[in-house]
Amino acid sequence: MDEIRIAAEDIQSEDARLLIDELSMVLLQMTGSDGRSTFCYTDMADARSVFAVARDAQGNPLGCGALRRWSEDTAEIKRMYARKNAQGVGSKLIAFLEQSAQNFQFERVQLQTRVVNQNAVRFYERNGYSQIPNYGIYEHLSEAICFQKELK
Repeated sequence: MDEIRIAAEDIQSEDARLLIDELSMVLLQMTGSDGRSTFCYTDMADARSVFAVARDAQGNPLGCGALRRWSEDTAEIKRMYARKNAQGVGSKLIAFLEQSAQNFQFERVQLQTRVVNQNAVRFYERNGYSQIPNYGIYEHLSEAICFQKELK
């Protein structure tokens, strides 16, 4: 991709909903669950949250990601998605979300994916995330894998 722009956008926008719907279909096919039950749109109303959309030079949506407050010092990344063949989008999105977390004065970010989603597992490991014990609603789910990254 020649130019990828990442910006905060309204999670209710048409492109945001389109990307979230695409992600949900991919997850449903891969895991049998669309992942919607673990994400609340109202989380994006928190002042220390952001929903980001990646776009190409022509303004076409390429991917998305959300950052929401988990606790006072920890943020959680949700709804990470990059369309097929959207090279570099995931890395730019995660960098944007991590910078947003730092701007919101979070000390770390955490996230959950599925063990079966090895592309995501490798992506997070390449981007400096370390596996942690499953937390929250994922605590007793053997199909879940959780990661965390300390922010500088």
